[in-house]
This record gives sequence, C-alpha cells and structure tokens, in this order.
Amino acid sequence: MCLDAGGRNDPFSDELLSSLDFISPNENEVEKLVGCKFYSGIERDIKKKLLTKFPNLKVLLRLGSNGCAFISNDHFLKVAPLTRENENILRDYKIIDVTGAGDCWIGSFFAKYVKLKDQMEVPEEILYSKSMLFANVCAFLCITKKGCIPSMPNLKTIKEFIVQYLSHRRSELLD
Repeated sequence: MCLDAGGRNDPFSDELLSSLDFISPNENEVEKLVGCKFYSGIERDIKKKLLTKFPNLKVLLRLGSNGCAFISNDHFLKVAPLTRENENILRDYKIIDVTGAGDCWIGSFFAKYVKLKDQMEVPEEILYSKSMLFANVCAFLCITKKGCIPSMPNLKTIKEFIVQYLSHRRSELLD
C-alpha cells in the first residue's frame, strides 16, 4: 500500500506508517515525516528518523524540478529531472500548471513498477529507477497543460515524447 503524503496537516500515526509499503512525500511534506526542514542530504534523516522505526517502509521522494529519489534501508537512488536529459525539452515545452503532477507521478510510477515486476525478474535498483524515470516523463507532460484531469498524458503522448526527446533511453522507458 502507498500513501501520498499530501493534503494532511496532522502527524502520521505509527499505526498508519507501519501498515504502509510506500509513502510518497514532496519536499514540503517530508518535513512532517522527519521533523526537520528539507535540505540536500535529507535521505540521512529519513533513514535515521523514519526508516529505523519502520524498516519495511520505502520512500518515494518527489523533488519537483530536481527529479525524485527512492529511499529504503537498502537503497538510495536519485533520478535527475528530464530537462537534464535533453535541453530541447524546455525550449519546446512550457510549464503551465503543476496541479495534479504529484498524483500523475505516483500513478505512473506504480503503473510502470507493476508492469516491470510482473514481466520479469528485475533487480530492485533497476525496477525503481526505471519506474521513477517513467513517472518523471508523465509528470512533466502533466505540468505542460492546464487542469488536473485534462493534463494527464495518455500512452500515445508519452511514447511520442520519449521517441523525440529521450530516444537514448527508449528501451528503458518503453519495455
């Protein structure tokens, strides 16, 4: 089970956190989980203050224009934002509305994660990094349109974007 850490002002109960497989906060939401301001290197506090108490929990940290990270007791993986993959992306696309980007990211992450996990035996690092990269593509496309539901990209749009801007990662993203 995964919990999007957004939309909540009260603290997360130990009972709730112990029942989760994944939690997905953004930079602001992670502060409620670890009790300190977001900073570069926050993964140390996440491990020390959260994962020692909930060792089976996995954190999908959404970092907006700085990409994303996966943090567990066994792994720390960071995926850079798409704009570092191809400088033409920001020339051709404008950021319009970030509404729904987090929801799009989480849904896309798990769509890819489940597909890869069901397809074959994949090492965890590859499973998480491919899923995060795919989620970054989907969330980026989401922020280039107005409105939450109308901005959700379809598979045709995602594939066209990957072919045009990320052809060097095509096999990772479209397997």
